[in-house]
Amino acid sequence: MLTVHEAFEKLKKAGVTDSIQMVRKWIRDGEIKAIPPEKGNRKEGYRIDPLEFERFIAKRNPLYPEVKELRNENKQLKKEIEQLKKEIQQLKQLNSQKKGENNEEPKKPDEPREEQKKSTAKGTNKLKTLTQIELNVFWHMLNLNYKKIDPNLEFYLRMDGVKKRFYSVILNSETKKENGRFVCPLTKKEFCDWKEFCLEVFLTIVEDARKRHFQWVQENS
Repeated sequence: MLTVHEAFEKLKKAGVTDSIQMVRKWIRDGEIKAIPPEKGNRKEGYRIDPLEFERFIAKRNPLYPEVKELRNENKQLKKEIEQLKKEIQQLKQLNSQKKGENNEEPKKPDEPREEQKKSTAKGTNKLKTLTQIELNVFWHMLNLNYKKIDPNLEFYLRMDGVKKRFYSVILNSETKKENGRFVCPLTKKEFCDWKEFCLEVFLTIVEDARKRHFQWVQENS
């Protein structure tokens, strides 16, 4: 059984209300079914059946079942992210080793060091974009931290079309310049940090989706 305070915390997380007084009003009005405290034991307070409470939240917030499922998935995703980070580190080490092997050239006694760097620069900047694994890591991180950016992003994170376009835009474009900076194919902005670059791509796609949705509403209203 849940206490009124526990119920309030759950409703707050579900985005239903941020007022405990409203919770008490719903209990008084019978919208939230609760068992009153026994006579002479008011300190115990009302007790709320968890199953009935879940039904109430789903009624108030139709997206709650999906949100709850997403939160459970996020717990699992945290474990997967840690594993992905280890895999990325291993891949980076392998890539570094391969680049070193591919770029090894016989040293020329009469060639200055600066010229050697220039002659091998072309070979060391062949990476055109991020890898699939890096995009997976970013997507999982975004699912865990989107509320810090904009709570409304949850709707777009669940849209397959947004996710597919995000992956397609990055994987099918030359997003990394020779100087190591990342360029957003949609806005042409440059970033040193790959996560900031990914966020720019994602937010641009979301903004486009919002505009198209608004246009559709206007045309069909």
